Formats: sequence, C-alpha cells, structure tokens
Amino acid sequence: MFRVLGDALVRGQVLSSGGQFPVSIAVHGNQVFVLNALGGASVAGFIQSGGRLVPQPSWQRDLGVGTTSATVFTATPGQIGFTPGGSHLVVTTKGAANTVEVFQDGPSADPAASSDGQYPCVQAGGPGNIDAYRINPDGSLTRTASVTVPGAAGGEGIIAQ
Repeated sequence: MFRVLGDALVRGQVLSSGGQFPVSIAVHGNQVFVLNALGGASVAGFIQSGGRLVPQPSWQRDLGVGTTSATVFTATPGQIGFTPGGSHLVVTTKGAANTVEVFQDGPSADPAASSDGQYPCVQAGGPGNIDAYRINPDGSLTRTASVTVPGAAGGEGIIAQ
C-alpha cells in the first residue's frame, strides 16, 4: 500500500494478497479486493483502517479456475471491480470459464449471477466479441449488446444498473 505525499508515492505497508500473481484491485469506500490469477485464482478482501489494510478472512475465496504459469494470460481471471454504487463486486474470467461473476455480499458467498460463458472473453488472434451487461438490483445479468470485432481479441464490458 502506498501513500501519496505531494507528487511522490511512499510505501506504507506490504502484505500478502493471499494468492499468487495479483492482477487487479478494486476499491470502494474502505473495502479493498485483490484478484489473484495463478494457483486456481482467488479473491482476497481487506478493510482500509487508519491508513492500513486489514485482511478479512471471510472475504477470501478460491475461484477454482485451472490456471498455471503457461496460461497466465489466456485462462485466468481478467478484472475485478465494483458497480458504481458499490453494491456488487464483479469478477471476469477468461479461457475455459469465460464468465462474469457478480457477488452481492462479497466473495464469501456464491456469486449472485454468472454469465453463460459463451462470450465474455475469447482467445486472442481470432474474431473477438465485446459484450455489455446490465447488472440488475438482484445481481443477475442481462446481456444488452454483443459486437463481433474481426481480428481482435475479445473482452468484456460491464454496464451497471
């Protein structure tokens, strides 16, 4: 964790993300979540208090994505983030899983919704799809658009309620 002092960053705290190869961070209020890509992938949650991060063991979750160092860019979680109001935590995965998972009560509970796994991400080098979803108040997903982009890698888009 870093503090900003003027135009400089000062290291304030070093702690484990609870997994291997952290790839994305989401912050809302005093909640901080880290998405780890390797070792099956996982999410780790922290509370920011007094300028320090405090691990929250009940906010740790293995995602069960079969990741290895050979699949680090093609079959791992892609991104973690909050909906604008902070009511849902969203995790996207690539490769075999190809999901958008929505958690209403943090990652300690099962996802409120998961996309159908057809389009959120595709392998690079082929035609890609970019999908947009609306996250409904109950955490379910509604696909609102899908666009094929020839010769581009796929991606995912999340549009909050």
